[in-house]
Amino acid sequence: MQIGKELKKLRLELGLSQTEMVGDILTKSYYSKIERGLHEINAKDLIEILERNKVNISDFFKGIESKEKSKKYLEQLRNAYYEQNLSKIVEIRKICAEDYQYRNAYAHALLLESFFKKNKLSCKEEAMIKKLILNIDEWGEDNLRLFAMAISLFDESEIEYELNMILRKYKEIDKASR
Repeated sequence: MQIGKELKKLRLELGLSQTEMVGDILTKSYYSKIERGLHEINAKDLIEILERNKVNISDFFKGIESKEKSKKYLEQLRNAYYEQNLSKIVEIRKICAEDYQYRNAYAHALLLESFFKKNKLSCKEEAMIKKLILNIDEWGEDNLRLFAMAISLFDESEIEYELNMILRKYKEIDKASR
């Protein structure tokens, strides 16, 4: 579980500084290390921070659980791809189609299934994947992989826009780490 990463995402969504997020519950320095995954947070402090910011504790953990499950599906899809196991890809696609929280894994599965079956995606499927990619805020490994897999769906100007977004994000990360 990556609680620190989720806390940081929540803090940014709330538009708070680290100090505003934790108040007098933790020091800014210690909290910063939690967000970066260098320290663990105990349950009491986590609950206090969530309550302080009026965040439903159950919803916070459900969000983490769904992200972990989505990562599990993406890992299974990668394994199925390397094993050339189309039936596993189809199985995961069907599971992920039922829940919006797994749309990234669903998009991966659609692209892999299309690749193995050597057939074209429907216009609706292409539009869904493009919309998903165009609305990505966090350019991590899984989202970069999705973009790479779907690059043929985009025209030149859309590719240029997405690459600029990715580069801008990494320039921000580089500046922040200095």
